Amino acid sequence: MSFVDRRRRNLAIINSINGADQIFGFNSAGNLVPVTCTTQARALLNDDDAAAMRSTINLDADSNPQFATVNVGAIADTTISRLSAGVIAVEGKRVVTTGEGVDTIVTAASTTTLTVSSKPTQVLTGSSTQTIKLPTTSVLSGDDWLIINRSTGAVTVQSSASETVVVLAGGTVGLFSALIATPTAAADWNGTYLGASIASGKKVTVSNTLTLAGTDGTTMTFPSTSATVARTDAAQTFTGVQTGAFVSSTASTATSAGTLTLTISSAPTQVLTGSTTHTVKLPTTSVVAGQSYTVINQSSGAVTVQSSGANTITTLAANSGCVFIADVDTPTTDAHWTGYAITGGKVFTARNSLIVSGTDGTTMTFPGSSDDVVGRTATQTLTNKTLTSPTLTTPVLGTPSSGTLTSCTGLPVAGIAASTSTALGVGSLEVGHATDTTLSRLEAGVLAVEGSRILRVVDPLDPDSLTDAINTLPRWGAPTSTATASGTLFLTYKTADKSFTCANLTMYTGGTAAGATPTLVRYAIYTVAGNGDLTLVASTTNDTSLFAALQTGYTKSLSSSYGITYGSRYAFGFLIVTGAATPTLHGTAHRAAETAIAPRISGSVTGQTDLPSSVSAGSITNTSSMFYMRAAA
Repeated sequence: MSFVDRRRRNLAIINSINGADQIFGFNSAGNLVPVTCTTQARALLNDDDAAAMRSTINLDADSNPQFATVNVGAIADTTISRLSAGVIAVEGKRVVTTGEGVDTIVTAASTTTLTVSSKPTQVLTGSSTQTIKLPTTSVLSGDDWLIINRSTGAVTVQSSASETVVVLAGGTVGLFSALIATPTAAADWNGTYLGASIASGKKVTVSNTLTLAGTDGTTMTFPSTSATVARTDAAQTFTGVQTGAFVSSTASTATSAGTLTLTISSAPTQVLTGSTTHTVKLPTTSVVAGQSYTVINQSSGAVTVQSSGANTITTLAANSGCVFIADVDTPTTDAHWTGYAITGGKVFTARNSLIVSGTDGTTMTFPGSSDDVVGRTATQTLTNKTLTSPTLTTPVLGTPSSGTLTSCTGLPVAGIAASTSTALGVGSLEVGHATDTTLSRLEAGVLAVEGSRILRVVDPLDPDSLTDAINTLPRWGAPTSTATASGTLFLTYKTADKSFTCANLTMYTGGTAAGATPTLVRYAIYTVAGNGDLTLVASTTNDTSLFAALQTGYTKSLSSSYGITYGSRYAFGFLIVTGAATPTLHGTAHRAAETAIAPRISGSVTGQTDLPSSVSAGSITNTSSMFYMRAAA
């Protein structure tokens, strides 16, 4: 086709186009054809440069294009894809970014379940235990999680199926890698447990394959200098001074009434068990002086220990033991061995050379506290010793500080020291003659001469004194109705002519009873000091019914019984507090000045509303009134 023909055809094609969004182009045959050109295409063709074109298709710096995957560099070997929100992968392997950071968990004996979106580093703090469950959904093979246990409790790491992968002790680290996609079982994870704790600046060099085993929680301390660790199952030579609790090998034998013959190869410690007797023969061949064997009898029967020559060294009772040391090389007799037997947990210390001898099989018991042993022929001073049934041959007792001669006979009278204070207790006394004037005891407080009762000397002022009571005035000499006064403590003095326990006090009204009911009526007993001061020692409670009738006796019990002592001086008193007329009581009268002469026989203390606990001698007023009061058991 000529150029003119081609031009005519092209113009015809152009004239035939009447649609929008079309442009012209040449096909593979070189012919002009219409090509669709959209608004977006026209906008791209309209751009002046590459930057404008990138902006048009949203590939500039401010745009956010979206791609399912992105191939970097090569077509298919470096593909970036999305695993989950915020998580990308390269060729399916999770990419850890700085934005993911670290999660911190405070242990609380609870469970934390991780997901694929959980941060790859989990740090646990606190003082309790915790369980961490590894994720499963969207996890790819090779995904890792680092778990750091900074708590003091154990952290259990489990798969999503609650199967334990590893337990992290406090202060350890674990790195957990998924072996398959979507792991669920413990076997689907590879756990690298970093349980070794090495101090800063230190290292451990292992030059051979080793397996370290032992009891959980124990500590092994190695030498402070380079050395070789000893084996427990091999014969080795120790040099230098070895300090420690070395336990020799032990062999156990059940007793059977037979004989156990030891050799140089036998265990140095032999334990006998069972319930019958047995004989143990110590070795001889290759035994050197100083070599020892320990025999422990844990059986209930006796164990006889002999030399190799069948000489008995000792017999061990049940639950006892003994150490036997060879005194010579190749020992054969009992004399060639020395045995040491000390009760468990005890120590025997000898500070000087001693020779212990005596009858075989005897037992010597030493004092329960540190002390000196008494020598049989030595001159020694014994302190605080009790001798049971001793026989003393011509002893010189010296001057003992005390002693009891209860069963002694033949004691001379000259040996009794005179004393005006020390009590002498005897069954009876022979006075002046060996048998015809015997002074003895009939009953409490009653003596007899030759069995005849000695009549007691009574108060010369009151020969009719009662045997179990004392009265302030003779019972026959106090008929007078003596006046009283409200608020006045009246006191009548008396020296006790006997000892007894006083339980009650009695007084009598005269011709006048108390008026209206008094406010207070009380009896009292006071002791009298050498200077005349009074101390209240016994009293009755307030009883306003006392003295309500005339010519009537009123007995009132003491709040607490009181012991009256023979020869002691007492002041017996009463106090009436009333707003009405006071009663008259049996008593007598004397000149006030006469009653105050020492020893005082009466007195009063005015202005009282209750019994005073003490009365000074200077506050006692002279009074001519003395009142009758009986103090009885």
